[in-house]
Amino acid sequence: MHARVRDQGFSTAELHTLLGCSGSLDSSSVARKRWKALIENNWQLVGLFAKKLHDADVRRLPVPRRPLQTTSIAATAQWLAELQFAELQRLGQILSGADIPYCFIKGAASCLHTFQPGERLLGDIDIAVDPLYIERARRLLKRNRYHTCGWNASRWRYERLSHAEAAAQEAGHYELCMLVKRRRVARPSPSILEILEAGITWFSPMIQLDRTGAVFFTSEVDLHHAMAINYPFDGFVEGSVSAPADPSIRVSNIAQTFAHIAFKLYFEANFRTIKGSHQYADLVRLAALMSDADWRAVFSQLDRWRASVVAYNIVMRLGLIDPRCITSYAHLQAHSRKPKIQGPAAPSKDPVWSRLWSVVSD
Repeated sequence: MHARVRDQGFSTAELHTLLGCSGSLDSSSVARKRWKALIENNWQLVGLFAKKLHDADVRRLPVPRRPLQTTSIAATAQWLAELQFAELQRLGQILSGADIPYCFIKGAASCLHTFQPGERLLGDIDIAVDPLYIERARRLLKRNRYHTCGWNASRWRYERLSHAEAAAQEAGHYELCMLVKRRRVARPSPSILEILEAGITWFSPMIQLDRTGAVFFTSEVDLHHAMAINYPFDGFVEGSVSAPADPSIRVSNIAQTFAHIAFKLYFEANFRTIKGSHQYADLVRLAALMSDADWRAVFSQLDRWRASVVAYNIVMRLGLIDPRCITSYAHLQAHSRKPKIQGPAAPSKDPVWSRLWSVVSD
């Protein structure tokens, strides 16, 4: 992830500034950065990026057809975030009203725990459901007009799946096929319409403007019965907490959310390079809220998942931001009966990595 960000002209320090961790952007260097590439690859953070750019006196972003106002981009993200939050409330009411144990996970949980409205958008809504209840949850959502769909990337749209097609996709998988609901919403302000009319994909397919001028909001729901193949949720639903913005919404707790996203970040950022910065943003924001007990819980969870390489990468990437990350990892190493997690045969010549390695390996 860091190498890809550097390729786009960003240092790690600048990325942390973008994420709201420290300092302010250097306006003299802003114009040289590949903002469009960063946003396209991590559109989930477009609202946060737009606010930071505006604070650095960047008023417009060059995109095809015409430059777009950063204030209008931020307003669009805010508007979409409000629609998505209302959708989370609606889904929570549907599931809890039927006594189905659930919790929102991954990006939805991180968004509710750590970000201000409009800073972090959701591409889909991931929900953990006990395997005993998951088919019941699916039937309930389908009765509420959520349809089993697949994504046709070449036509940039959702398409309904037959029962046989859905069953084939779900075989041996840890989540059900996506459940999609599309509904018409009121037309937004002219500044937001200008963004939608520009034809960029940052807000699509969540928001779409058709040829008649009607505006449609689409939500994609993914019901998970495990974290990944052979990785059960291991108490996620039972350990869930109330969302800060609405106590009626259940979300995975901070430590569970951090461990889950770290696990996904390692595998998706390494094997699907389009992903990365928005999940790294989740980890950085969550780390700022974590207690010492949360850090210990994270590494204990990763240890139970046999995800030692993930734990190792967390230390490498976040150890200088929060030293408790290093001490919690070292504590696990010292008290684990399993063989210690092995690192490289020799420390990297990079001074940052060498410093981290000297602490962890002592």
